[in-house]
Amino acid sequence: MVSKDVGDYFPIPRYDDYQGRVSWTLGKDEDLAATFLGSDDYLRRTVPSSDPFEVRTQDTILHSRRLIVRYARLLPDGASLTVTPSIATDDSSSTLHFGNTPAVLDVSAWQYALRGSYRRRVAKSATLSVGLDFQSRFHTAFRAGSNNLPPREGDIYIFGQPPTGDVAVDRWRIAMVDIAPYAFTEITIGRLTLTPGLRFEPTVLDGNLRTPHSDTVPDIGYTRLDATQNPLPWKTGAAQILRYLPNPRLSLAYRATKRMTLTAGAGIYGQPPQPEDLSPVFGNPRIGLSSAAHVTGGVAWRFTGTLGLEVVGFYKRLYDLVARNALTSPPVGESLEQTGIGRSYGGQLLLRQELLKGFFGWVSYSLIRSERKDRPENGWRLLDYDQTHVLAILGSYEILPGLQAGVRFRYTTGAPRTPVIPGADTNLKDYQAEPIFGPQNSIRIPAFYSLDFRLEKSFVLGRMKLNLFLDVQNVTNRKNPEEITYSANFSQRGYITGLPTLAVMGARVEF
Repeated sequence: MVSKDVGDYFPIPRYDDYQGRVSWTLGKDEDLAATFLGSDDYLRRTVPSSDPFEVRTQDTILHSRRLIVRYARLLPDGASLTVTPSIATDDSSSTLHFGNTPAVLDVSAWQYALRGSYRRRVAKSATLSVGLDFQSRFHTAFRAGSNNLPPREGDIYIFGQPPTGDVAVDRWRIAMVDIAPYAFTEITIGRLTLTPGLRFEPTVLDGNLRTPHSDTVPDIGYTRLDATQNPLPWKTGAAQILRYLPNPRLSLAYRATKRMTLTAGAGIYGQPPQPEDLSPVFGNPRIGLSSAAHVTGGVAWRFTGTLGLEVVGFYKRLYDLVARNALTSPPVGESLEQTGIGRSYGGQLLLRQELLKGFFGWVSYSLIRSERKDRPENGWRLLDYDQTHVLAILGSYEILPGLQAGVRFRYTTGAPRTPVIPGADTNLKDYQAEPIFGPQNSIRIPAFYSLDFRLEKSFVLGRMKLNLFLDVQNVTNRKNPEEITYSANFSQRGYITGLPTLAVMGARVEF
C-alpha cells in the first residue's frame, strides 16, 4: 500500500499503453491490416513545504490515440502499392502551481493522414519509388498565466519560480494541412548503392486569431501557404529561387568487403511550427516552418553471422528556430521571433548480438553535443535538453523454453541548468525574493543511471499466446535527480528525485 502523499517526495508517474492489431489476407499478394495504439501518461512533480501556500507542483497529462489502416498489394509486374490512412487524437495538459496564480497550457488535436506509395523496378539496377503524404491537424489551445510560465526552451528559470509580469489568458485554434509528394530511386552500381530523392513539403496554416481577442473589435484570422526554405548561404539571384524547390535527399552504401559496409547521407528537412507558439498573446501567429540540414557517415562490421558493430557520426544545422523576443516589451503578437539557429553533432556506437543459443543483447553509446543561438549575434549555448553521454546495455537469455530473463543498464548525462548565485534580490512590486542567475546552462543535473530486471514467461494456448512478465526497475534503489530546486529565499539547493525500486507485473495476449 502506497501513502497518498508519497507524491510529495517522489514524482509518481502513472501510465498505460494498449495496442490491438487485426490483419486479413484479401487475396494473392494482397493484405489489409488495422492497428490501434493508445497511451495515457500522468506525472506530478512537487516541492513540499510545511506551509501549504508554499507547496510548488507541476501536473502533466498526456493522452494519445491512433488508428492506422494499411493496404498493401504486390502487382503482377512486380511493382508494389501501399496505402495507409490514419486518424489520431492527442491531448496534453500542463498545470503549474508556483505562487497564487496557476499557469495552464492545454492543447487538443485531431489528425487525419494518408500515405500512398508506389514502387517499381525501372531498370536492371534501378528501382523507383514515388508517393504522397497528406496530413491535416486541427488544434485547439488554451493558455493562462504569465509569459514565462510554462517555460520554453531557452528560458532561464528554476523549478517552482513564481510567475513574472501580468497574468494573461488566450484561447486559439490552428489548422495545418501538409501535402508532401516525394520520389527516390535506388541505383546499384557494383558494390555501391545510391539513393537520391526529392521531397516537397508545402504547408497551409490557418488560424482564427492574427491579433489578441478583443470584445470591441472583430477577430481577424489568417491563412497562408508556407514551405521549407532550403538553407543555402546565398540570398539573392537564382539561388533565392532554389530555396523554395523540393528538399533534396541522398544516401549511399558501399560494400567495401564481405563484412564491412560504408554509409553516408545528407538531406534538407522541415518542421511546421508548434501550435502553442502561434498564440497572439504568448507567441507569434506569423511564425513559419523551421529547417535543418543533416549529414551522416558511418561504417558497419559483421564479425559473425549474428554479431555486428555499427559506428555513425552526424552533424545537423538548424535554421529559423523560435526564440523569445529580445525586447523587454515586445509589440503585440510578437512575444516570439524566428531568429534562432542551432547545431548538433556527435556519434553513436552500437554493438549488437542477434539471437544465438537463447541469448541476445546490445551495447549502445552516444556522444552528442547540441547548441543554440537565440539570435545570430549571440554566443552558442547548450540546448536545455543536451545530454553528452547516453549509454544502454541490454541482455536477455532464454533459461527454459518460454522463460526469459533480462537485465538493462542505462546511463545519461544530466540536462543543463542555469545556476543561482547565493543571495537573492527583492521584487519591490510584491516583495518576493527573486533569484540572481549565473551563466546560462553552465551546470547540470547529476547523471541518471538505473539497473532494471525483467522476467517473462510465455504460454501457447491453442491459437492464443499469453505472456506474463515482471519488471523490476531501479534495482539498486538509486535516487536519480530529475530537477534542481531551491528554498524560498534561494539559499539552499536540493533535487526532485525519481522513483525508488518499482516492481510492475503485466500480461500480453496475442491471437
